[in-house]
Amino acid sequence: MRSINTWFIVVLTLVLPAAEAAGQTTRPTPPPPSVGTKAPPAQRGLKIDPKQDVILRTIRQKVSPTDEQMKQIIELYTELRQKHLQLARETVKDLRRLREARQAGQRLGEDEKTDEQIDAERNREDADRARFAVQIERKMKPINEKFLADCRALLEETQYEAWDECVKGLDLTRGGTKSTREELQWLDPDRGPEVGEEAPDFELRDLEGGTVSLKSLRGKPVVLQFGSFTDPNFRKKAPRFEWLKQSYGDRVHWLLIYTFEVHASDGKWVSYRNKSEGIEIPQHKTIEDRLSCAGMTREKLRLSQRVLVDDLENTVAELYSGHPNRGYVIDETGAIVSKQVWANSDKTREALEKLFAEPSGEDAAAASEEQAGQPPDQD
Repeated sequence: MRSINTWFIVVLTLVLPAAEAAGQTTRPTPPPPSVGTKAPPAQRGLKIDPKQDVILRTIRQKVSPTDEQMKQIIELYTELRQKHLQLARETVKDLRRLREARQAGQRLGEDEKTDEQIDAERNREDADRARFAVQIERKMKPINEKFLADCRALLEETQYEAWDECVKGLDLTRGGTKSTREELQWLDPDRGPEVGEEAPDFELRDLEGGTVSLKSLRGKPVVLQFGSFTDPNFRKKAPRFEWLKQSYGDRVHWLLIYTFEVHASDGKWVSYRNKSEGIEIPQHKTIEDRLSCAGMTREKLRLSQRVLVDDLENTVAELYSGHPNRGYVIDETGAIVSKQVWANSDKTREALEKLFAEPSGEDAAAASEEQAGQPPDQD
């Protein structure tokens, strides 16, 4: 299930937004809005840049097509990407409609649901995403195969061997080559220190100009979260983590390590959601840029945890797998007790409950409600 869900995330975050980002609208591009302002969604046109697209660059380098052959290949590839884009949009709509239908049929409000009911709903959503991921992969397969066959038909017989060898390295579903998957290695759940291991130590600067080392915090559990403002998932989870922090008070050290902008406006993975919300932040060029973004993030998301700033080489993020939003819970001795590929407030809460031997299930929910009121929406 985990691998299928990871594939589905890549499809939605790379095939859909990246394809739209690769396109240029026919209208003049307006000045980029400042962070926090509302901007209308960009026009959803699609125009491939042969000089930037990994697939086309690879074909040109490996096969050496003539100018006329390359022109026709680009036309076929643009058509392929348009079909991929349409499939992704239809899949998102189908998944949304299914979720809305289920929500409409639910009679209980969020505050009346038990933990078991909430978990059951999430399991159904995971199963839905997995099923739709299989469906979209099945639909893309014949489209991809036709593209490859049509391109091969454009070539001369002397180019067939080079083409067949080139195809082995292409990954049409994800829009790159198999070698470019190395850039997404941080999605691998096995990367980074594991549960039971000692958490790697580090020392980083905070927004107040001080420094903190992980070892200096021993004696209390530590919640360690990585994030950046251009990560929509990080922004969405912030209220839930903040509520959880407030409920535990000073019994736990809460650290946010601000790292690279995962969806920088000048990067390869531009987020359509960020564009629709008017969020355009370029990748940090100096440590002052990163400090400024971290401070802005703390203010806009109203965070109270201690915010540390990773260096421009993202040393600590790489130490913990390089993932832009990984989460850890570390016990008072420095051992990792929870590792989350994507920081998750529910898994964080469960780990803390075990560390403090707090009641679980309905008793824990009731105790938490008495202490801090109802939490924000679930992650």
